[in-house]
Amino acid sequence: MGPGTFTCGACGGTFPRGWTDEEAAAEALAAFSPGELLTEAVGVVCDDCWQAMRREMPDLDARYQ
Repeated sequence: MGPGTFTCGACGGTFPRGWTDEEAAAEALAAFSPGELLTEAVGVVCDDCWQAMRREMPDLDARYQ
């Protein structure tokens, strides 16, 4: 999608985009199985929510290679 803003799928805040939708989707596919994406994904999240998710799910960092 390019420049602009996005709405965080977790907190609902609006933030400037740091990358394209395609780049965000590629990162999600690298970290989660398709089943997890369908049942657990909240969409694109802001950095604060991402850091909170990392604290709440200790195995999250292990999903990234």
